[in-house]
Amino acid sequence: MFSDIRDESDQAVLDRGDERKDIIPPEPCNIENGGMTLYGWVIRPRNYDPTKKYPAILEIHGGPKVSYGEVYHHEMQMFANAGYFVLFMNPRGSDGRGNDFIEMRGKYGTIDYEDLMKFTDAPLPPSSFTAMKITVALCLTVWKCFPRCAVTASRHVW
Repeated sequence: MFSDIRDESDQAVLDRGDERKDIIPPEPCNIENGGMTLYGWVIRPRNYDPTKKYPAILEIHGGPKVSYGEVYHHEMQMFANAGYFVLFMNPRGSDGRGNDFIEMRGKYGTIDYEDLMKFTDAPLPPSSFTAMKITVALCLTVWKCFPRCAVTASRHVW
């Protein structure tokens, strides 16, 4: 799934001239909500130190018919290498779990929002996760749920 290019510490890396970046594998972080298991992941910041506080970015995929998994996402790796925790999950309405799971007609911005908020409140690995603030990387069309700060698909901070 991730690069098999390794450095001396056996960590996957990307090397672009003078800019060396780590490829940090996502850690599973599943939660229970609405009577079902919801799948999520967290990517630690580069050079993670459990004694420090880090900002976090909640990546939210668009949809319907979209889902995350343990694959390489360049923007998430960019954020982790910039010192952010990256949180991402598949709330109800995501693809890949059948028609009942994806059915969202009349529910957009309700149960998916609840899933995302429960995910951000969950004890995420590592247990010393202490975000100073969470920025939302927003690809949903439900702007009313997150009116203040968002990172759009073009990655501009508002």
